[in-house]
Parts: sequence; C-alpha cells; structure tokens
Amino acid sequence: GGVEGRVLASNPITEALGNAKTCRNTNSSRFGKFVRVHMDRGGLIMGATIDHYLLEKPRVTHQPEGERNYHAFYQLCAGAGTALKRELGIGSASDHRYTGQSGCVEVEGVDDAADFEETLGALRGVGVSREGEECVLRTLAGILHLGDVLFSAAEDGSGVLEEGPAAEAAFRLLGLTLEGARAAMCKRMIKAGLEMLCVPKSKEESVNSRDAVARVVYTKMFDWVIAAANECLRVDAGGPGLVAGGGRGAPRAR
Repeated sequence: GGVEGRVLASNPITEALGNAKTCRNTNSSRFGKFVRVHMDRGGLIMGATIDHYLLEKPRVTHQPEGERNYHAFYQLCAGAGTALKRELGIGSASDHRYTGQSGCVEVEGVDDAADFEETLGALRGVGVSREGEECVLRTLAGILHLGDVLFSAAEDGSGVLEEGPAAEAAFRLLGLTLEGARAAMCKRMIKAGLEMLCVPKSKEESVNSRDAVARVVYTKMFDWVIAAANECLRVDAGGPGLVAGGGRGAPRAR
C-alpha cells in the first residue's frame, strides 16, 4: 500500500508486457530496464523511476518455433472471463496468428490465468485507472485481431485488404476506420516533382505494413504504461539515492 508496494507492483507489469518465453528461459526479459530507487537521508524509500529501452518489437508479430509472444497476450486469452472475451472478440491464444504461429502456447509451470489477475492488480497498484486498464486490454486484443487480418492480390499485383470479422474487430478496438486502414496498409505516397502520387503496395508489402502497425501500437502502449507507473512512483524532490538496475543490458550504477 505504500511506496514500497507500488515499486514492487511495477514488476508484474513490466514482466507481462516485456518478458516472453524463449528456448532458453521461460521468463526472458526482452527489453532493457533501469530502476532508480530514491531514498531520503534516513534510508526510507521516497519513490522510483523506471527507464526502459530496446524493446524487442519484432516479437510482437513473429516468434521462432518453440517461443512465445509477450506474456500479456496469453494472460489475456487465458484469464479473461466470458463477458470480456465476447466484448473483445478473442478466443484462445492458439486461435490468433500472433500467438499461435510458433506452436508454443502453454508453458509448463506457468498459470497464465492467475498471472492475468496479478497483472490487473499491479496496474491498479501503480495508479492506472479503470479506463486506462480497459484501454490496455482493448489494445492487446486489437493487436491480436490485426494479426488475423488477411490480404489478397489483385490482378495488377496490388495488395487488397480483405474485409471480415478480424478486420472489423481490430479496427473497432484500435479506433481505426476501414478506409483509413486500407489507405495506410495498401498504398504509399510518393513525391514526384511537385506532385504527390498514390502508389499501391503489393500483397507482401501490405502484410509488412500491417505487422509494422502492430509493432508500433504495442510499443506506444508499453511506453504509456511505463509512463503511468513512473507518474505514480515519482518523487518531487530528488537527490542522491540507491540505484538498482535490472533487465537486459542494464547500465551500471554511477
């Protein structure tokens, strides 16, 4: 309930959004994290600051065989209740391309449903509002659906975004329109002299654009959650403090 509790509550959040199962480790950190713990002259914790960097963005859309996407996706699929699943339109992790492509959905000794409840509790513990929590869940579900959006090739070889349940759910959850998504993923603007030309992308290029959108959205959500945690942990008057590093490639304390 105090500052110490909020500092500890940030750990399940960063693990859910920044850790994944790899061939070597079931809870591998796929980003760098550097935590500064600020203490007063009496040794009491006054606040903390989380710096993060080098999030492994390609993992959001592609995972090697035997590895998983970030824990948060599997936690959502396993831990969401019937009503929430219906609202978000999601199924099990194996039903979605971004979480089922590697063939590794469940991990021995890991209870994704229980971890989902812990992650939600941690979000509330660092001051994320109910509205913010819903935005995080909608974003995760929207990315899952985005990975299931299909493209076909027109006669001229250009990519065509296919309408369907996955596209409808993805764009609804992410606040996109069909026409806007089609223009962003299937076309590109090229400047020729003083004119701007709209050039269609190929099917493969459209698929790559879809994956790029998913990676950017996930990264922005990750940044937002860390910023929200820092706002809850910040201390108004800084000063010399204990510095502790964690995560991949964390710098040494100075």
